[in-house]
Amino acid sequence: MGMLTAMECPCDPSAAGPGGSYPQRDEIVPGYTEDELTKCWNCGAIFLTFGHKDQGKIVGKGRTFEEERSQGLKMRVTPND
Repeated sequence: MGMLTAMECPCDPSAAGPGGSYPQRDEIVPGYTEDELTKCWNCGAIFLTFGHKDQGKIVGKGRTFEEERSQGLKMRVTPND
C-alpha cells in the first residue's frame, strides 16, 4: 500500500508510518492538490508525496485510521475513493 512507505513519520519511526492513503476530501490542505498529498494512518500527519517539491514535508493534520473508522469513513487509497 504505500506512496510513502520508505519515509518515516516522526510519530513513530518503527510503525508503518505514512500508509499511502489520501487525506479525506475535507482534509485537503489549501494550496495543494490531492495527488500531491498522502497521510500517516497512525497519527494523521499529511505529507507531500514522492516526486513533489519538498517531498516528505508535513503540511497538515488529518484523522488517524482509528478516527476515520470510528466516524464510519473508509480509508482513501485512490483519488476516486
